[in-house]
Amino acid sequence: MIRRLIALAAPFAVAACVYAAEEPAVPEGNWLLPGTSWKLVELDGAPFTANAVATLTEDGRIAGQAPCNTFSAEYGGHWPAITFTPTARTRRACPDLAAENAFFAALGKVNHGEMLEDSMLLTGPDTRLRLVKVPAPE
Repeated sequence: MIRRLIALAAPFAVAACVYAAEEPAVPEGNWLLPGTSWKLVELDGAPFTANAVATLTEDGRIAGQAPCNTFSAEYGGHWPAITFTPTARTRRACPDLAAENAFFAALGKVNHGEMLEDSMLLTGPDTRLRLVKVPAPE
């Protein structure tokens, strides 16, 4: 009887191990996840000269300072699939408003993330954002 139960359970145990091994893992060092801040340095292949810094929070939110306004949104997905909801933001105008609008439009298209040696790359249809990790304050 016990041999019969083991024989019946064995395929499920093997399948569970195979499934778990195929799931993408969080990037090594957990440096994407909550509490990390990122500075946008490149947007669609061009240097991003305005200032945009965002922090990923533990409750699945991204919040930060874009060139003109503070913003927040939700993020979700299972790495490397990552998406962002539309941003909530303040409504201040500044000389870098066009750069800010381009940043928000690109963030809304993101559907994939990739960790590079020195940065994080977020991509989606016709968009590419490269961000570098901001060192934690000492």
